[in-house]
Amino acid sequence: MRIKVLKAFDYTPSAERRVTMAYLPDGPTQGIFTVTREAGEQAIAAGCAELVSEDEAPPARAPRQPKPQPPEAQPPETADGPEA
Repeated sequence: MRIKVLKAFDYTPSAERRVTMAYLPDGPTQGIFTVTREAGEQAIAAGCAELVSEDEAPPARAPRQPKPQPPEAQPPETADGPEA
């Protein structure tokens, strides 16, 4: 479930009461999070979030960037200069 957090929301999962997750409306995700259904329903019911359709939401991850290629291996140079 994707939600857009409108105001700060603290969520404690019912299965793990020792954990609290804080969702903030600002930051690198611009308030859009992928959350469990339980977290999303609680945030929406509290008026702290709204449901985001998959069409409107940016991708959950940035696309992968190709790995930089190492420079071509250069033949070792000698004191006399490059080998011929």
